Amino acid sequence: MDKNRLVGLQRVLAECALDNRLLILDMMGDSPMTVRQVEQGLENSEIEKSYAVVKRYLKSLEKVGLVQEGARGFTLTNLGTYMIRCTHCMLQNKKALDTHREFLEKFTVSPLPTRFMHRLSVLNHAERVTDSFSFVSTFMEAIGNSKKSINLIANKVSIQFFEHITARAVNGVVYRGINERENTHIRLKYIGEMISKFEIKGRALRDFRDVFKMKEHGGVPIHAIVVDDEIAGINFPYRDGRSHLESAFISENRDFVDWVNEIFEHFWTRGEMIKY
Repeated sequence: MDKNRLVGLQRVLAECALDNRLLILDMMGDSPMTVRQVEQGLENSEIEKSYAVVKRYLKSLEKVGLVQEGARGFTLTNLGTYMIRCTHCMLQNKKALDTHREFLEKFTVSPLPTRFMHRLSVLNHAERVTDSFSFVSTFMEAIGNSKKSINLIANKVSIQFFEHITARAVNGVVYRGINERENTHIRLKYIGEMISKFEIKGRALRDFRDVFKMKEHGGVPIHAIVVDDEIAGINFPYRDGRSHLESAFISENRDFVDWVNEIFEHFWTRGEMIKY
């Protein structure tokens, strides 16, 4: 990255790192605040600063574009509003990462697209599962009870898991699966076996193809599954990039389910349909 692109941001971040700056930004809403009002706000937080010092703080924030002075006082600029919202987001996500620090030491969230990093706090709404049996059994049961849809990202699945999903698709449950491109031949082999096993022919085969769809993707960095928009699970790779099913986050929390579903849709729209 060109270092010149970072200069302006460095100035903003350096300013925010100075004493009391983020606190001042956080206390400022849509209405203008005078220097005296900001001074009083700091006092309410048990920070005593003189009028002259507070004014210097505000002028310093104004210089980097975080606040602007008007006839009635100082207000946040769009940049200031964005910065304080990013700060709140970072605090929430830091709490989630701190909570699961020991668990995530072996794994990494880095394969997530950047926009999904901003909502890592949803991990605090999920249960941590530390063995593959619990993960698979939980979703085998959920799939068996599914009535509407199954969305799955996985570079590999067992033939038993695939058969379980196929059985639901035969009954009209919509399945969308994403797999690693290099493993497409395995999925095609499985689907051939399932079509034969369930004796799907003629009109039934056409109907089946309408609800059972697979895509391939150049790289599948995570495992993720959402069943009926009711329960979701996500599994992160080892730090060396190897995938596994030894650990996962699972939850029925609405925010968590929506987050995992959005991750699925991100990869689904970038995958290539597999014909069978």
